[in-house]
Parts: sequence; C-alpha cells; structure tokens
Amino acid sequence: MTIQETLAQVRAKYGDSPTTDECGAICNETAWIHRYDPEKWGLSIKPSGAHAILSDGTPIAADIIQNGVTFEIYDCLQAAGDGGPANPQWMYIGVLNTPERPWKAPIDPGTEPPEPPDPPPSTECKWNSDWKLDALMSEIETLKTGMVELGNMLDKVINALKQDSPVTLSYGIKGTVKGKVIL
Repeated sequence: MTIQETLAQVRAKYGDSPTTDECGAICNETAWIHRYDPEKWGLSIKPSGAHAILSDGTPIAADIIQNGVTFEIYDCLQAAGDGGPANPQWMYIGVLNTPERPWKAPIDPGTEPPEPPDPPPSTECKWNSDWKLDALMSEIETLKTGMVELGNMLDKVINALKQDSPVTLSYGIKGTVKGKVIL
C-alpha cells in the first residue's frame, strides 16, 4: 500500500471536519505505518503558529508528512484544521531542514505497525586461529611508514608553495614528479 493510500484510509476514520489535533493524528498514524519505508516518513515539528499537539506533547504541522531522508515535505491534508474538510492530498511543498522545524519520527498511535525489515546479515568478526598475527602487524607497520612518508611529502609541497619554488616528489615505485606548483 502506498503512503497516499494509507493516508486516505486513515483519514476515513475521522468525521467530516477533523480538529487540528485529529489532523495531526492522521499525519502521525500515516507516517507511523510507513516509518520503515526507505523514505523514513515522519512529521515536521512546528512550535509556533497553527499546529497540532501529539499525545506526547510535541507540536507538529497538522497537515505535513516529511521524508526523513531528503527532508522534503508534503501537504497531505487540504484545508486541515478546525472547520476544514481535511481532504487527503499529496502536494510537494519543498525541502525543510532547519533547527526551527526539524523532522520528527512518528509516535505509536496504538495501531498495529508493519513488521520491521529483516536486519542485515551479521558482520561479526570471528577469530581465526590460522591468521598470522605477525604478518598482520608487519602490514600495519608498513602502512604507518607510508603515512609518515606521505606526511613528509606534504610538508615539502607546503614549503615549496610558501617559497614559490619548484618541487620534486618521489614516492615508492610510482616515479618522480618534477615541476612548479601553480595555484
């Protein structure tokens, strides 16, 4: 079921003219049902102006569902609030990601949520007694030496830039680079 279909189904539970808080509850329940979608649907906190209050006391936009990945917001209830019909719609408004209006995860409205997706396969590292710890430590030392050499080369480049002079760099078997650094 798409989020728009869920929105219409949830909206149908309420009367002809849901209150502002009921509109917020419609948005919350819709986002809750779709919280495991790739978009991580949620709500938009709205502490000032016209807003709904969730059961946990959070003020939210009464007619907005927000994508938790891209922060795109959608006006999902036309004429939401006291006296309006709060007709389901899906109108893209734009991207909203500010400290004053952050994304908020929906809260459990008491409905049966869909099952969460299966967790990814375990990436647990198990010790293998065949591993050669000495060889691993040798590789780590080689990497550390390479990092020191790279740091020395960067110092050489920085000094050449400061003096506006030619620089010659060589590193391992990659060859030698000669020339003037031009910005």
